[in-house]
Amino acid sequence: MPGYEYPGVGGDVVLSVPMAFAALILIVYPAESHPSERLRCAAASSLVVLIAGLVLARRKFIVIASVAAIVGFRGLIAAAFGLWQGLLIAVGALAVVVLCARNSGFE
Repeated sequence: MPGYEYPGVGGDVVLSVPMAFAALILIVYPAESHPSERLRCAAASSLVVLIAGLVLARRKFIVIASVAAIVGFRGLIAAAFGLWQGLLIAVGALAVVVLCARNSGFE
């Protein structure tokens, strides 16, 4: 409901978007048999983005849940294109969202 947001909700939303893209890069990196130098650099940068985002987040469980929701949605898109790994990612992301929602005190 509008008006019941916690202070810092905008910052957490802004942090979760680049963290979601960073998580997608880190999911792709181990699947590459011979990652390029550019992908290695992107994976290292993504790890820094994830760590910095978790340090700066005010409500960490909500940020983690939003990142997992974005990654899970991308997994569902991959599953719709016939990649069974996308379904595994989506189910794992759903589990993370449920666990984070329970532990965050969000109602």
